[in-house]
Amino acid sequence: MRRHSAVALAFALCAWGLAIGVPSALAGSTFTWSGAEPESLDWSLGGNWLGGSAPSAGDSGDSLVFPADLTGGDCLTTVNDVCYLSADDLPGYDIDGLTIDDGVGYNIAGADTLTIGSSGINATTAASAFNPSEIDTPIALSAPQTWGIDGGPSDEGELIDGGGVTGTGNALDVRLSQAGYLDLDLGSNNEVGNVNITGLISGDTGLSAYDNGALELADGSDLNGSDANPIQLTHAGIVGDGLIGPITSTGGVITAGDPLGILNVSGAVTLDSASELQFGIAEAGSTAGTDYSQLSATGNINLGGADLDITGTDKNNDCPTLATSTVDTLVTTTGTISGTFGNVANGGVYGLVCTSGSPVDVTITYSAHSITAELVPPIPIYTDTSLAYTPDTQLPYAGASVTLTATVSAAKGIPQGSVAFTSDGTAIPGCAAQPLQLVGATWAAVCATTYGAAGSFPAFQVAFQPSTGSADEISSSGVVYANVAVRADNPDLGALKAGAATVAGDAASVPVTCSVPSYYGAPICDGTAEIAVSRTVTVTVHGKRRRVQGIRSVGSATFTVNQSSTTEQVALDADGRRLLDTKHSLRVTLIVKNSGAGNGTISTQHLTFKHPR
Repeated sequence: MRRHSAVALAFALCAWGLAIGVPSALAGSTFTWSGAEPESLDWSLGGNWLGGSAPSAGDSGDSLVFPADLTGGDCLTTVNDVCYLSADDLPGYDIDGLTIDDGVGYNIAGADTLTIGSSGINATTAASAFNPSEIDTPIALSAPQTWGIDGGPSDEGELIDGGGVTGTGNALDVRLSQAGYLDLDLGSNNEVGNVNITGLISGDTGLSAYDNGALELADGSDLNGSDANPIQLTHAGIVGDGLIGPITSTGGVITAGDPLGILNVSGAVTLDSASELQFGIAEAGSTAGTDYSQLSATGNINLGGADLDITGTDKNNDCPTLATSTVDTLVTTTGTISGTFGNVANGGVYGLVCTSGSPVDVTITYSAHSITAELVPPIPIYTDTSLAYTPDTQLPYAGASVTLTATVSAAKGIPQGSVAFTSDGTAIPGCAAQPLQLVGATWAAVCATTYGAAGSFPAFQVAFQPSTGSADEISSSGVVYANVAVRADNPDLGALKAGAATVAGDAASVPVTCSVPSYYGAPICDGTAEIAVSRTVTVTVHGKRRRVQGIRSVGSATFTVNQSSTTEQVALDADGRRLLDTKHSLRVTLIVKNSGAGNGTISTQHLTFKHPR
């Protein structure tokens, strides 16, 4: 049986006993939700509660129970069952406590504020992995109270508060167990008294405190950011990118961002040696909240020997790829910083916690108002240099452009240096020392040049010139069509043929075949296809009226056939579709022609388009 099943059952039996034979319940009663009313989700309907009796507006001191495994009505205990939805339509309703055991996630909504007394909220949040329970009605605290959030048998659960909590004069004790999470969601504003966030198992400290659970500030939400009432964190976690009041941590873990973002603290931050401060760094850049996470405070920060943890930003903790100039300000405050992290001194090197990718080391530097992490460039170990060139499938001709790309890979570190490009052993002008740059996910140098004189047999080479680290220079050569001489001009690469077109909807499908002599390599044909309609207009010339017929294009497509054959789609444009809508069918001429030199019109066909009805 679940941890709170017995409690929920006791509440349910109490509600049943009070409701039998009683037309309307008295204030101070216990009401157990059934969700059995088919016509409405409102709390005011007796059919939605066991025993058929509903609470009333203006009541106070009631207890509400939302049990696991509902069986009333047509509820089949799936995440789509309407009986797990409810709407608080009772203005001025003041309850003593709320119990949720969410085998399937509940969604509690309502526009009026729900006031909760000293019994607080007791939630076993087993369903939260895919469908967490959520309270969207605004909540007001009428007394100091405890909220218990238990992750349940799955050891990971979540209760979402989307409506905000108020009650600055009343303390809130949040007790977390079995990875129970309290999520202050979607920019909600929560201003209460002193907050204690405590994990059930005191042996879970630092990162392992997440085994107890955490309070999550999601999407810029606020907890005591305005009233600045303090937050005591003990053996549990705080994670997110919102605004929070002053924090004191005893054996807790604070994660700035989720995984990126800025956690703003209105006041001081005080840690102890059993606590941990966690950050994430992304691929590159030095913008706080976007490229890495940050803790920003307005009060003094005492590190107290807490541990520092920096990870990659995804779920696999992949190591980021950083530029040599990367300096990330992990911690900043308008107050002062005292102490250091227990696992890294000022000027010490910290290795990011990663499970894949190249290891990343950063230097941690402390100052009066900030803590930074600066990339420590490792000594690169180069492994290979390769050459690619485009266009790489066309027959070269004199003066034709060609782009050479040399890719440099390294087993460790970031390649640094330049690449020299040569053609037949002679340096290519402007490409004697091309710098490396990040191209996609690889480091490469690029050279734009042209093919030489007709009759030559071009061969391009590259040589990597490292500027730091290993002195090894690894070169490789690439040869472009060494067995075919450069031609004097651009040849007609292919003979283009178009087959019989078919019409489907607003487009014509045109089979196109391209063929070239085998020694030219893979066939390539560039072509255009045009759909045209005949038009007749009447003009007046020297006082005489004449009918003039012409051709009007209503659709076109440009294509390249890289294989022997393909089917191209030629669509009508807006004018063509208007004609088609007007006439319901349209007789057109399809013209397919080479874009290259000399071949002219290949195929002319007559088609009839019919609007799909």
